[in-house]
Amino acid sequence: MKILLLKKNSPLTYAICEYLISVFHTVDYYEKDEDIMNIIHNVPYDMYLIDIPSNDSFEFNYLKIIRENYSKALIIVTSSNQCIESVASAFITGCNDYLKKPFHLKELELRINRFIPFLIDEKSSIIALNEYYTFDTKTSTLFYEGKAQYFTKNESYLISLFIENRNTILTEKQISLYIWNDSMSDYAKIRSLIRHVRKKLRTNFIQNIRGLGYMWVDII
Repeated sequence: MKILLLKKNSPLTYAICEYLISVFHTVDYYEKDEDIMNIIHNVPYDMYLIDIPSNDSFEFNYLKIIRENYSKALIIVTSSNQCIESVASAFITGCNDYLKKPFHLKELELRINRFIPFLIDEKSSIIALNEYYTFDTKTSTLFYEGKAQYFTKNESYLISLFIENRNTILTEKQISLYIWNDSMSDYAKIRSLIRHVRKKLRTNFIQNIRGLGYMWVDII
């Protein structure tokens, strides 16, 4: 996801940039107000991350301008101001989510990731995975060279889960909970399911991250 970070220069600013880049997002950050205004008016982003200091209305102006220019933009506001009036004002002005400081960077990542399905649906239902494979998010169908590939119900669930969380490690517990609604399922069953899906794929998308879980990696 391409993100514009609007935050005054601080150690947290660089920590946020580095963390989001490490989890496969693209982050742009500008210090000068004139650069920020030029970017807001001329370059659309998938998401805008706006930090609003207490009693600071200038960043609210950014929020208002972004919403006026991009009616369907995804906007997350972060702020140390926890009063309900500030939260209400941010939502009324146009933010999609409000994250109160202090927060863990992992929580920020989770807040961002929950909007990815909406972004995919807004842009297109078709995701290009590599030169040969595409995936239709509306029908949860995997295509190889334009031809639909057929899987069992659980295999299809697994593929959908991986593609919705590409380049993100999924634990066996997460997979079990998604497919069988049971976090304590027999993990041997999960490994067998993954093995069967791998056999049907012509590209080794599913990588075993030793000791952590599995990750779908787009291979060009």
